Amino acid sequence: MRWKSFAVGACLGLGCVAAASPAAEWAQFRGAQASGVVESKKLPTEWSKDKNLQWQVAIPGVAWSQPVVWQDKIYVTTAITENQPKPRAGGGGFGGGGGRGFGGPPGGRRGDRGPGAGPGSPAGEPDRPARSAEKSADAPKSDTAKAETAKSDTAKADTAKADTAKADAAKADAKSDAGKADDEPRPPRRGPRGDGEGPGFGGPPGEFGPPGGFGPPGGPGGGPPGGRRGGFGRSEPPNSIYQWKVLCLDGKTGKVLWEKLAHEGRPTIPTHGTNTYASETPITDGERIYAYFGMTGLFCFDMSGNLLWKREIGSYPMMAGWGTGSSPVLAGDRLILQCDNEEKSFLVAFDKQNGNEIWRVPRDEKSGWSTPFVWKNKHRTEIVASGGSKIRSYDPADGKLLWEAGGGRGQSSASPVADEQMLFVGKGG
Repeated sequence: MRWKSFAVGACLGLGCVAAASPAAEWAQFRGAQASGVVESKKLPTEWSKDKNLQWQVAIPGVAWSQPVVWQDKIYVTTAITENQPKPRAGGGGFGGGGGRGFGGPPGGRRGDRGPGAGPGSPAGEPDRPARSAEKSADAPKSDTAKAETAKSDTAKADTAKADTAKADAAKADAKSDAGKADDEPRPPRRGPRGDGEGPGFGGPPGEFGPPGGFGPPGGPGGGPPGGRRGGFGRSEPPNSIYQWKVLCLDGKTGKVLWEKLAHEGRPTIPTHGTNTYASETPITDGERIYAYFGMTGLFCFDMSGNLLWKREIGSYPMMAGWGTGSSPVLAGDRLILQCDNEEKSFLVAFDKQNGNEIWRVPRDEKSGWSTPFVWKNKHRTEIVASGGSKIRSYDPADGKLLWEAGGGRGQSSASPVADEQMLFVGKGG
């Protein structure tokens, strides 16, 4: 019985959990049949540094790409730069982690009571002392008590007059600011295109929003501390040199067998604080490793780490500066990429042997992160690509459209899955 390993990847390290029975190669995004399902039995369901962990090794850089496994080798991709932050966790909202923002007060939800707030008391006010349950009806009030009450009433009246004066001044300032605001141009409702979609929020400075864009989560324009991270990405790519690499590890020991540079340079598009520049999972056919780094390019290595060919696919803006995430797939001798973006979406097929482009078809879609699915059904093999407006099927031989179906509106992030008879497609909100 041949020993196999099941690899578990993290953004900064890789661990290996020993399997009790042999497993099929994990050669692509979501493994065999692109379903995310492992057929082996008696696999461990929990592990820690002291339990069910055979080895672990640090991987330079950050990446959301999955490791791929072929025989007793593990292949990973990564993107490396100096002073590199880890991807932020979480999602939704306009960002978090510091600076001005759209959320509530630092450290809490909007409307949370301040320190000392008790049941029934206004936010930030301490509970008022309870009144005595009994009053002494026959206790006469002293002249001193009456005088103190009169002084208190006078002080309250003076305070009320001061508050009224402040309110009048505030109203005057508000009218002045309103007059100035009416003279300034306002951004269009529902984004620059009027349809509620990108690219405005992550676009270049001045396209929509404040100069420089809304900025990365946690920076100027991001949400407050304690808020959820997510929302808008950066408005411009970072001015840093990155190295995009492919590494091969021994599955039994975790030893790095080879580490190869695919590309070095500056990113051509921004990405979200929760995303990385190596989020696409590589794919292997047992003879070559195909590493795709989004707008950075496509690279083919042999199993010994020799670069065989590379191709540029172009650089296109993504919605709200969120970056890319769609992984490559293989259909026979075709290597298929789905590149849905804000400018020029398309599906493209390359010859896996030499990298020559075989066909390219345009797609009437905006930004998406779904990986295409090679559907081997009872009748034929199809390439199913999910989109924000439609689900489409293509012939892998020539890219001809086989069928399309309305899938409602929403972001396309989830990849399809199927058996020989039924296809399942999920859509975002």
